[in-house]
Amino acid sequence: MSTTPASCARSATLSALSDLLGTDADQLVVRLRAGEDLLALLSEGGVELEALTAELEQRLAPALGA
Repeated sequence: MSTTPASCARSATLSALSDLLGTDADQLVVRLRAGEDLLALLSEGGVELEALTAELEQRLAPALGA
């Protein structure tokens, strides 16, 4: 089974978010699927949007082969 760019990007995004929020990816997915708002989670975790943007740029570039 080959890995698609979309699945790499999804994994990189989830990893970045969970690291910034200090949780594991599985727990983050559970919370989001339960209806918790991502912006609220970021705010509660003290994560600035600039930090999120920087982390996503850093992780998505390699995941997408940029």
